[in-house]
Amino acid sequence: MELKDIKQILIDQKEELEDSFKGKKIIEREVLGEYKNFLESSLIKIITGARRAGKSVLGCELLKDRNFAYVNFDDERLSALEAKELNLILRAIYEIYQKPDFIFFDEIQNINNWELFVNRLKRRGFNLIITGSNAKLLSKELATHLTGRHFSLELYPFSFREYLYFNNFDYRKKDFSTRDTASLARFLENYLAFGGFPEVIQGENYKKYLISLYSTVLTKDVILTTFPLSKNPI
Repeated sequence: MELKDIKQILIDQKEELEDSFKGKKIIEREVLGEYKNFLESSLIKIITGARRAGKSVLGCELLKDRNFAYVNFDDERLSALEAKELNLILRAIYEIYQKPDFIFFDEIQNINNWELFVNRLKRRGFNLIITGSNAKLLSKELATHLTGRHFSLELYPFSFREYLYFNNFDYRKKDFSTRDTASLARFLENYLAFGGFPEVIQGENYKKYLISLYSTVLTKDVILTTFPLSKNPI
């Protein structure tokens, strides 16, 4: 890829990121305050968790009001990018963001040998935050190349407390009315049945969404990770 093409993609992503938070209800995750304490560490911060648990949003919330550069590698326009071209990403970041205090790489595991690039940036003093699926970020490559240079920030789908907060239910009240008790029971029933994935809570068709998510996790994060496709099958 050429630098001008990568620069255009990053500009588009920057605009898309800014637009995605306009008018959207963002629930502060319970781990946010704790994880903010790690931001100034020189170690690489890797947000791990299930697909669609809200890792990207958490990363943006951690960096809210901070000067940071953003690159989303879960973009079909970057799908053909090779590790040797990743330095073009850095050049584009310099041209767009000047001197960011943080660099946020979203789903960087989509690029083969990404950990070598990240390790080089860490040695150069960049403060990095990375998101990706557990299956990719717990690989032997991560353990080999980033040992002692990173720590994981785990994220799960919404807890029941966060679920109630999203639905504007004050669970901290001392006394509950009969209506409150009935509402709480209904929320618990729904939470136990459909879980706390953000899209489900925000009104997605939960049956189709969860079936699709289950299939994706089972195929990409379990089967293909445990039994990777071989170019030379026996």
